Order: sequence, then C-alpha cells, then structure tokens
Amino acid sequence: MIKILGKELALSSTQIAFLRDRADAMNTINKYLEQNIFSEESKIFAIWSINYLMQNPNVTINQFKNWFMGTSEGQDGDYDAAYWENPNLTFQKQNLPTFIDFKSACPSKYTNAQSLCTDIGGEILTMYNAVIAKGKNLNTCAIRISRALNYSGIIIPSLPDNPDGSKNTALGSDGKKYIINARALNIWMKKTFGTSSSSYKHYTALQGGIKGENFPSLLDGKQGIYSMVSKGEIQKAWGTGHADLLENGECLLNCHFYDTNNEFVPVDYIDVWILN
Repeated sequence: MIKILGKELALSSTQIAFLRDRADAMNTINKYLEQNIFSEESKIFAIWSINYLMQNPNVTINQFKNWFMGTSEGQDGDYDAAYWENPNLTFQKQNLPTFIDFKSACPSKYTNAQSLCTDIGGEILTMYNAVIAKGKNLNTCAIRISRALNYSGIIIPSLPDNPDGSKNTALGSDGKKYIINARALNIWMKKTFGTSSSSYKHYTALQGGIKGENFPSLLDGKQGIYSMVSKGEIQKAWGTGHADLLENGECLLNCHFYDTNNEFVPVDYIDVWILN
C-alpha cells in the first residue's frame, strides 16, 4: 500500500515515513483514493491531508474525518426567502439551554433518519416517508437539533406554511414543532437567541481558509449549538446547511468544513452558540 501511495502521490521520504507511523491515516487516505479511482482531485486532497496531519500531529484520524470528510446528507425542507429574509421578521426571545440539557436531549449519532422520524412521528414521519418514496434522502440535521431544543426547555413556535404549501415547521406526534430546513433554523436561532452576546460566534468561509483548514482552531474547545449555512449556489443540490451538537470543537455527526465527494468547501458561514 505504501509503495502505491508513494508512487501515485509522488510522496517525499518524510511523507512516506509519516504514513508508516500512522497506519490509521494511511488506511483512511488509501480507502478514499480507491473510492475515487485515484482521480486528480482526490490526489490533491490526499496530499493536503497528509501535510495537514503532519503539521497537526495531535489531530486524530476520527477528528480529521469529522471535520473534512463529510458529504451532503440530502435535501432538507424548502426555504422561503421572502419569509425568512423579511427585515421585520421577529420571534420571542428565549434564553439558551444549558449544555448538559441540550446534549442529553440531542439524538445519538447512531440514530439514523428513519429511526429519528419514526420516533418523532406525526407530520415528520409522513414527510420522511414521502421523500423516501421518491427515492431521495432527507437531511434530518435541522430536525435533530429541533428535537434537542424542544427537549431542553426551548419552545419552537408554529410557523406559517410556504406559498407552495411546503412547511416551515412540522408537527410531531409529541405535539411539538420541528424546523426542517437548516438555513431556516439558523435564522430562527439568530432571532430567538440573539447575536450580540459573548456566547455567539460567527465565522466566514474566508476565515476558514483553504479546504476549511482554519475552522478546527477557531472552534477549538468550544461547545454548544453548531449551525453551518452552505453557499447559495450549492443549496438546491447539497442542502442549505448543517446543524449539530458541538463538543470540544467536534460535531456529533460531521462539521462539513470540506466535502470530499464534491471536492469543495460547502461553508458560507458558521454560527455557534456557546452553551454553559
């Protein structure tokens, strides 16, 4: 394996020595290259990966995969710009939940979309079944974080349907409302929790740097609610963003600083509400 990687990537003796010492990194990179048939784009990412891990020796391979090797989870709910970007739109202010309450209420990373939607039931399950029936995947990140908020003392209000009949909030069998679009959830949280206190952090794609390599240090040690909004030009195909639980700078599922399937940084900006 090391000979193939050395030849295909034109690695230096230092890079080869690093991979010999880091079998976990070598196996992950080799698997990624094989899945992408050693395309030129995948080779560029592989070389970047090796250099990043060499420069950041304390980063584990699981952390690296969490930050840089996620990909789109599918389409989330519809986003109505006329409603969400209305400058006069307001919501009742609420205090942030505690980190312990939020984490305890957040669905496990082992809870898949089907289990999550079945557990919630109601309109959420109906919507999930309709999407699956069309042969598509439903991005449930906003639903997951809605559930965590609903069960950590936060009230998500009933929001009006979009002009085309699609929903901004869906009713679960528990009688609680769930926001289903990641970008909509981001705006609702900004207007509900605020953006002026020290608990709120905002990071742009520019700050993230090449392949999002600066985001791990920017989020280092932080815990709370993670809300990434994707670039406008990819939202219809990729999804409008990603919401997650952030703990010690890592997301429960994936942070999506970089997308290895599409070879791009999906991030437009990241908002974090730090929880105590």
